[in-house]
Amino acid sequence: MSSEQKDAGVGSAEALAAENARLRSEVAQLRAQVQSAEQTLIGRDMGAALCQTNPSPEAIAAGNGNGDDEPNLSGHLSIVVLGASGDLAVKKTYPALFALFRHGLLPKVFTVVGYARSEIEINEFKKKISAKFPTDEKSVKLKDQFLDNCWYVQGQYDSEDSFRKLHQQLFAHEAKTLGI
Repeated sequence: MSSEQKDAGVGSAEALAAENARLRSEVAQLRAQVQSAEQTLIGRDMGAALCQTNPSPEAIAAGNGNGDDEPNLSGHLSIVVLGASGDLAVKKTYPALFALFRHGLLPKVFTVVGYARSEIEINEFKKKISAKFPTDEKSVKLKDQFLDNCWYVQGQYDSEDSFRKLHQQLFAHEAKTLGI
């Protein structure tokens, strides 16, 4: 090996070839793992995959439970949906929140506050956000119960006064609900 190679920390051609082969093998293994994972996920509902009831060993080791524990649903939960009268909220956000409610994954005491610029009456708002809810018998029975926990605040996104109004209404509602 020349003194220049030694100074630069470069090994022999054989050592470099061996390291290159090792790295190529490692890359091939990683590609195979990614391809296997992609095949597993094709056609699966990604939301269901994320909300699986059997967590991975890594999740258990991280202290996220083993899936057998009942969730602690005591207390109060308030959710603010920004852009509540928009297409995404109507088609995805509110149906997802209703699904959590339907499956008993929201606390008994919860509030879902919609916030948007649109001036809309509460009954029209509730009709709009529930338009994409499932229509099976159980969902129909639970729909009004869920909607009783939903309300709407109109305001601008660039206005401190609008957000102050949202804060005041949310605080007053939570205080009443919690008996404060």
